[in-house]
Amino acid sequence: MPALLEVQDLKTHFFTRQGVVRAVDGISYTVDRGRTVGIVGESGCGKSVGALSIVGLVPNPPGRVVGGSIRFDGQELTTMSKREMGRIRGAEISVVFQDPMTSLNPVMNIRTQLTEGLRFHRGIDGRKATARAIELLELVGIPDSARRLKEFPHQLSGGMRQRVMIAIALACSPKLIICDEPTTALDVTIQAQILELLAQLQRDSGMAMILITHDLGVIAGVTDEVIIMYAGTIVEKAPTTQIFHSPQHPYTRALLASVPRLDGGEREFLEAIPGAPPDLADPPAGCRFSPRCTERDDCCRADAPELVGTASSDHWVACWRHGGSCGL
Repeated sequence: MPALLEVQDLKTHFFTRQGVVRAVDGISYTVDRGRTVGIVGESGCGKSVGALSIVGLVPNPPGRVVGGSIRFDGQELTTMSKREMGRIRGAEISVVFQDPMTSLNPVMNIRTQLTEGLRFHRGIDGRKATARAIELLELVGIPDSARRLKEFPHQLSGGMRQRVMIAIALACSPKLIICDEPTTALDVTIQAQILELLAQLQRDSGMAMILITHDLGVIAGVTDEVIIMYAGTIVEKAPTTQIFHSPQHPYTRALLASVPRLDGGEREFLEAIPGAPPDLADPPAGCRFSPRCTERDDCCRADAPELVGTASSDHWVACWRHGGSCGL
């Protein structure tokens, strides 16, 4: 079967007084039905902008999709009108954002916000919508659901607000759910609970999921495939086990090395990546990671490498050390 989501050479730019910011600059990947894909990278690498591009939520002005294709279940999303996109967003594709306090409406109770999508997309009203809202809260592990429907976001804990956001995203049984840093604002214990909840819901419903994060540790036991982004581009993509056991790109190895670990059971080390991400209004020539890379050579400074396959057919990396000719 064809992939549920096909992103091809997507480019999303922001037009500012300082110049054109190439937030997403030619990324391609697919998400199969029922699979979970993790997108990982530092803040500002374009992972969230790429997700907003899929659901048509890039703020315009100053940003817009300037090239490429996004096909979802056989439909081209980049050419859809706002009205057409509004019918898909929330019904077939849902988003869970990282900060539920700003995503939830503070002056509406939980019932109103949970039933809004059901009324708009499914035409469900009254008692049926309320009954479905109670079911959804129970599904995401919120006790005393009927009472919680009457409460407002500020009356809930951070973990419970995030569970409400997940319930809203699941209300219309979407085919794809995009989770953009869903655990960033939560403590470690609640993070683990939310990730396990998402994984369980994904397994039970068979929906596809994109999990966006800056933390490789978050996606270790949740995803089937991992995409590593840097400065608006994809530098590596592979099954999750291969990313952790056989990383090929210097940036991926640097990310893994920066994950805190215990040495000898006593000291904790954190290896920082030298330098800083480039200005996407004026990215460096060649490989965008080359100014920070300890393995760079003349090719890296001259031309940008393309994603090429490695010895494993489903492992791709954009690095001159894995093939290709840079023209020097």
